[in-house]
Amino acid sequence: MDPPEILQPPTDGHKIWHSVLNNSISLADYLERVDIHYSLPGVICGPDDWFVSRVEAYKRDDGVRHELLLVKAKRTPRLPGNASALKDDQDNDLKDACLVIERCVENNEAARGKSASGGNTESLRDEEDYSKGRDGSSASLSDSLSRGSNTMVKWVWGGRTARDTARFIRSKELALKGCDQLGYMDFPVPPRLSADDDFRAALDALENPPAEPSPQVARFVSLPTLISLASFISGKYPTYTPTDTNCYWYCAMIIHILRRYAWVDFTILTKKDSVVIGPQDPRSIINSKVRAAKSVMGSCFFLTITGVPADGKVIKDAEEWRLKDTMRTEQLRDVRYTKLAKMREVEDGMEQERSKRKEAEDAIAEEKMKRLGETKRRLKEKEKRAEETKKRIHEGKKKREAMKRADIEKKRADIEEKRADIEKKRADDTTRELAERDRQLADMRRELEALKTSQ
Repeated sequence: MDPPEILQPPTDGHKIWHSVLNNSISLADYLERVDIHYSLPGVICGPDDWFVSRVEAYKRDDGVRHELLLVKAKRTPRLPGNASALKDDQDNDLKDACLVIERCVENNEAARGKSASGGNTESLRDEEDYSKGRDGSSASLSDSLSRGSNTMVKWVWGGRTARDTARFIRSKELALKGCDQLGYMDFPVPPRLSADDDFRAALDALENPPAEPSPQVARFVSLPTLISLASFISGKYPTYTPTDTNCYWYCAMIIHILRRYAWVDFTILTKKDSVVIGPQDPRSIINSKVRAAKSVMGSCFFLTITGVPADGKVIKDAEEWRLKDTMRTEQLRDVRYTKLAKMREVEDGMEQERSKRKEAEDAIAEEKMKRLGETKRRLKEKEKRAEETKKRIHEGKKKREAMKRADIEKKRADIEEKRADIEKKRADDTTRELAERDRQLADMRRELEALKTSQ
């Protein structure tokens, strides 16, 4: 397996597909990419960001009746008021994502080419080609059947390398054209998560994980959990054999381990009524229900190739998978905890720096306000002194004007007094002149009288 390319910090931390649309990649590669993605800087959300809402089983209606699983994933809901708008990436994620998980056979020519060149054998198949039956299992089995009994015997006893892949599809109808649905299982919705950018809430969830749910209570299944299960089965059973670990067996193992792990029902679809397999049903009851439903799961035409896996095998593999998945999730948890704790440390440092800066700014602002208050006080005192000076000037002006008016009045009085003196003197002179004239006139009269008398 070629190592995945180094993933860069994404612009959208909620991406769940990191390859070309419709390009099949190995489940181990996909799981590694997902774990790396949730470990990248800037990605706050964790592996519970997407959960599996439904798994549907399908069978092709041609060739060797290849079986596959369709996984429907949804974004985990956020707390009220904190849900962020989900970006609709034109090439990758949607609100409802669909993945096809299947087991095929490694192509011999491609495998030899990989050995010679070191390149990746993962083929780019679009949905239209797949809908026409160009899958690895059908082609490889048909080729082997046509090459003769010797090749067929070698394959039946020795098997070939399985190619277990996942691919992101946009059109379910086109990708599953020519397929019949065999059954489905629905899974509960997980608890609501905090806001997308609230890394403190995410860190708190890591520090205080919820209690492990009861084994006999329906539990949600995150998308990485399902990919981990499929990848575990691929790693433990890497060989494809037509009569044992084939595509039928692969789908059945995933379904029955999930059924017991998530404690949910698996519904078999029939032409009339549906048949429900409960999470607690043993193999004997399941076989009877499958026969009653006349289900064609695990069969090719009229031949039953793969039956229901034994209870002990399912339980044993489930326990082994849970142990490995727990170790994987713990490692991812430690990586995420270290990353988020570092973010908290950086954020706290920045908060302390902001607090110190704010304290310094507040102190500077307080000093400025103090100086401003002092300046205002001095300004008011200056204005008060100016007002008092203005008042004094005004009063002095009024006093000077009053003094000036008094001086004018005094001068006017002096003038009037002088005028009165002049008038009085003039009157006295006139009186004296009149008295003198009267005396002279009297004298003239006496002289006239004396003259008259003398005559």
